[in-house]
Amino acid sequence: MEYYTDLGPLQNFLPFNEQQHNIYAVVDFKVGRFDVNAGIGYGLTPGSDRLMGKIIIGTDLTEGETSKPTQGPKSFRKADNLVSGLPRP
Repeated sequence: MEYYTDLGPLQNFLPFNEQQHNIYAVVDFKVGRFDVNAGIGYGLTPGSDRLMGKIIIGTDLTEGETSKPTQGPKSFRKADNLVSGLPRP
């Protein structure tokens, strides 16, 4: 189930009979590499469309890429003391 609403502008909400309140029965499924979300909706107020349909298709754009393994902190070699020419202790 999903619920969507349109109340109007934040500064001045619409009267209730002009607002849109919609409830949807939805299904989520996968087709190959695509995620599909489809549903049928019903408008609950006079300002809503009575019957609606929706479909959302998505995919992972990074699919197949291997993430680089994370490494622990790197140790840094101490720089030589350039003033005296001797290595730092």
